[in-house]
Amino acid sequence: MIKFLMYVVIFFVIGYNYAIITKGTVFDHFFIMLLSLFVFIFLVEWLFSMIRKRKVRKSKVRNQNTQIEENAENTEEQSLEDLMQELKTEFNKTWEFPYKDYQIKVVNQYNEEQLYINDTLVDSRNRTSWYSFLIPFQSLKALIEVDHQPMDIKVKLGGLVSLQCKVYINKKLVFKEKIKYDWLSGTIKEKD
Repeated sequence: MIKFLMYVVIFFVIGYNYAIITKGTVFDHFFIMLLSLFVFIFLVEWLFSMIRKRKVRKSKVRNQNTQIEENAENTEEQSLEDLMQELKTEFNKTWEFPYKDYQIKVVNQYNEEQLYINDTLVDSRNRTSWYSFLIPFQSLKALIEVDHQPMDIKVKLGGLVSLQCKVYINKKLVFKEKIKYDWLSGTIKEKD
């Protein structure tokens, strides 16, 4: 309706002044005036449709881009969660070995190290802050009694490129294992 009123106003303005503007020219004829007005209307409509199509295209592209970005963010979040889960399972390692009448168990997790003696948790270290991951080794300590004599157990876990587990009882090495990771393929390279 707005376009119709706009064209009526244009037709009135052009038609009223058309005779004065085109006197003595080929456009002096009434049908030529109508034809030129229809050409003008066609050009205006064509321009409006081009602008409308461009806006629709831009909005579609924006919608597609936002959908792609949302999907990318979702996949990034999902892949980051998957990567973190994979890292946590990869760094979970448990060592168990007997020592005289005791069963010693050392558990290394992504953000925690634990020492169990006879299935009882005796020492634990948590990595709660970001800078605690910069410290390559963690030590766990406990006390056991062998033949009525107290003995110190010290477990050293960690490493820069590999994961080492060393267990000392009264400063004597009783257990040592080293796992080297192949960081490029994400697998265990070798075990010592």
